[in-house]
Amino acid sequence: VYGFNMSCVKPAAMFEPLVDSVDPRQVATTTVKVWEADLLTATKNDMQVDSEFALSALRNDYLHAMCLHFDVEFSQGHKPILLSTSPRETWTHWRQTVIYLHDELTIAKAQTVQGRIRIKPSRENKRHLDFRVNYAFEGEAV
Repeated sequence: VYGFNMSCVKPAAMFEPLVDSVDPRQVATTTVKVWEADLLTATKNDMQVDSEFALSALRNDYLHAMCLHFDVEFSQGHKPILLSTSPRETWTHWRQTVIYLHDELTIAKAQTVQGRIRIKPSRENKRHLDFRVNYAFEGEAV
């Protein structure tokens, strides 16, 4: 909205992840797997993520969010089926999860953002997840 100072809503917008379809042209880094589980043998305790990551820039760009998605392989049938919610694959109703960064990073091709992501079930609502992302970036301005 032009002409209005919307800065008062920024903290609320930054707090909640956004479930949306991400245009694959907006993805400016490599992809990294942060969690894997065999759903045939996984236990409730296996349903948490605590993983380090390193994302490398594919081009000079600005980073202001992380895009999370998942892949599921149904391998126990006659014909294995892969369901991917990646923005680079065919659209599904699952979409992607966007987590906004507190900083806008100016990154050059091949520079790296490193960090840790933790995802666990919410204490307040068993259908929700709590996300915590910490990251470090020591890049040069583009």
